[in-house]
Amino acid sequence: MVNRLAAAAKDTFVADLVLKGLCLLSRDDIEANGHLQTVKEEVRAHGSHLMIFCKKKETKSYLLEVFYKIRPDNAASVGIVRFTDKKTGHSGQTDFIDLCTYSDIYPLTGTISVTGGVVTIKPRESFRASISTERYCTPITIETQKILKSKESHAGASDT
Repeated sequence: MVNRLAAAAKDTFVADLVLKGLCLLSRDDIEANGHLQTVKEEVRAHGSHLMIFCKKKETKSYLLEVFYKIRPDNAASVGIVRFTDKKTGHSGQTDFIDLCTYSDIYPLTGTISVTGGVVTIKPRESFRASISTERYCTPITIETQKILKSKESHAGASDT
């Protein structure tokens, strides 16, 4: 029966099934069930375009956040960077990498920084991380102006 469903319907079916299983496992934990209900609502609202938080760096002058999406519309998983210039209030986000597997985002984002208008994302420096990151060109650099000019840009944004 499941194999006859369209791809989007399969995704919804699997997400609902996993969430039901997690709810059953945590049925005695009211706090965990509250979190699961929040996740369920987010998954239903955003589907495969749900942005999952990975890392954040905040200074007096900027906020830099890294997210990822797991196979949006059955395409490759992507890493997303959101930059907010606190002085101007301008914000933007852009995809910065196609991921071989969604879990690669964690070893890829060891340190994040902004220097001279350029975001630099350096991978973690461990042997285990290097196994995942060797397929990527690192460190990753993105100009802040490119992020601010992206189609996702807007002033005074904070929707996460």
